[in-house]
Amino acid sequence: MSFQTPGLTKFAGLASSPAAVYWGGSLWVFYTTTADSTSIWYAESTDGGNKWNAAEKVPASGLSIAPNTSPCPVVFDGKLYLFFNGSSNNGTFVTIFYDPEWSLVSAVATLTGVPMGFLPGTSPAAAVYRGEVHLFWNGAGDNGVFCLTTNGTTWGAPFSCTDCVPGLSIAPGTSPCAVSAGDALYLFWNGRGGTGAWYATHTYVAGDGLVRLNEAWSAAASVKAQVAGMDFFAGTSPAAQPLDAKDAATLRLFWVGPGGPGEGVSYSVLGAGGTWSAKKLVAAEVGGQALAAGTSPCAINFTAGLFLFWAGADQTLRFAELPNGSWADTIKAFPRRNFVRKPAGRA
Repeated sequence: MSFQTPGLTKFAGLASSPAAVYWGGSLWVFYTTTADSTSIWYAESTDGGNKWNAAEKVPASGLSIAPNTSPCPVVFDGKLYLFFNGSSNNGTFVTIFYDPEWSLVSAVATLTGVPMGFLPGTSPAAAVYRGEVHLFWNGAGDNGVFCLTTNGTTWGAPFSCTDCVPGLSIAPGTSPCAVSAGDALYLFWNGRGGTGAWYATHTYVAGDGLVRLNEAWSAAASVKAQVAGMDFFAGTSPAAQPLDAKDAATLRLFWVGPGGPGEGVSYSVLGAGGTWSAKKLVAAEVGGQALAAGTSPCAINFTAGLFLFWAGADQTLRFAELPNGSWADTIKAFPRRNFVRKPAGRA
């Protein structure tokens, strides 16, 4: 099970880790740039990464993202939600794409009626689980992970995941990662004190039909306890996605190794029995890999397979593909990508 040789896009000057979603038949990748650090830009491919539209800036009024942070897109209720931490360190904000228009930016604190903040240099994470968006962030006081839920109309009050998950202790300067897989919501984080990556799961409890995010969490579980050499580079954050569309109950976890940007990304697979596979290095499968300093990878799984994106050492957007189907045929030259102008309107 190996990645194809990585593809190189023409999107350059990345200042953040990329963040990807699949929505409206297109693959979308969001990022910030060194030339326009408070704006969010995106690249779009309508054919699974073979051709890319010209990069565009998210035109939402009031958008201003904090330095050294990354955007957080999530698809919910047929719409694309884009979360980001504000440039004044005044909490998390959201804009929603109602094709072809972006909504005005809203402060999550205004939507919930509760003040919120984040640890500078960290980014939000979001996942959809049982009909609600679950939003996570690293608290402003370096006091753990916080979270809230929304059904798109009602926004719940924030609460501390650290109080709900025994053993949750996130490393300073890092961000959580959330993903829905099988019947559970997974929360990943890099632990304090060189303890590697950790995770906890939240599962629905049948009864009154409500999903209470502050209940039914497992205790923190160490990935490093099962995966030899599972160490991460300081200031980087994990990424996770279901293994493939046919087996949503298993996950692939990615992280930047202790050797830093030049070592590249490592990964391990969580099997259905709760066992993690031995660590593998993406660079060994794609003929070398180096990341921009201070950035982390992101992964997205959709009908074309699993894509891993990262900001290259030259600050260009790069990716590798792990298709569904026959794994034996995946080691081959990645075709050079073509680029097209975005059509005036969508079909």
